[in-house]
This record gives sequence, C-alpha cells and structure tokens, in this order.
Amino acid sequence: MDGIFDRAHANHLIRYDVTAATESWRASGSFVSNPVVGNGVVYVLDAAANQLQARDLATGLVLWTWAPDAFDSLPVGNLVLTSNLIFVSTSVKTYAIDLASHLPVWSASRAGALALSSNKMLYVVSNTRVDAFNLAPH
Repeated sequence: MDGIFDRAHANHLIRYDVTAATESWRASGSFVSNPVVGNGVVYVLDAAANQLQARDLATGLVLWTWAPDAFDSLPVGNLVLTSNLIFVSTSVKTYAIDLASHLPVWSASRAGALALSSNKMLYVVSNTRVDAFNLAPH
C-alpha cells in the first residue's frame, strides 16, 4: 500500500471537541489505521504494541486489546466494524474479533485491505488478488 500509514511512526490519537474547540484526550502510540467508532468505543491498530486497541470514546482509556500470534504482525490496514465484530487483517490472515469476548471467531488465510458489502460479502484485497467471503448464514 502507498500512503500516509505505510510506515509505523510515533503519533497520537486525539479526540477533539469541535464545538468547544478543545482537546478531550490524547493517546500516544504508533497508530497505523484510521480509527473506527461504534457504541462509545474507538478501535485502532497500534503498531508499537502490535495490537488492536479498543478505547473508551469518552476518556481514551484502553478497554481491551487483541494481538495476533507471535509469528504474525498487524500490517498497515483498515478496520471494518459491525454491531458484534471487528475485522482486522494481519500480515498473513484476516480475523473477525468478537466485540463481547474479544476473541477471534472466524479467520481466513488471506490478508489485505478490507471491505464489507451490504449483502454480507467480505472482500480482502491484496496487491495481486481479491478474495470474497460470504458471511451470510447458510
């Protein structure tokens, strides 16, 4: 991938109140994804810790984390959030992490940029291919 998130570097995750023109909180890390927000939680990839972080939207405090196996690492990539899962792609696999248990409930041996369609197809796009996974119950 080419872009701003290609290389991990020290940076900050900031919640800013536009109306009050003030910073609500700031977290230091090496954040390599755009954050996604749902139900009062902000999710982001931190390359320094090699983990997905779930942070309280109001305070910025870490609520829980998930990390891949030691042989694997989180790449520069995007996150896809649903009402009960967050999809994350590592260097070798794509995982669905359950928001309640914080454990992987599904995985595929493909890695890349993620997109979820309205008909429950998960697309994993790498430099050389596109894989589609039907997530609808059979």
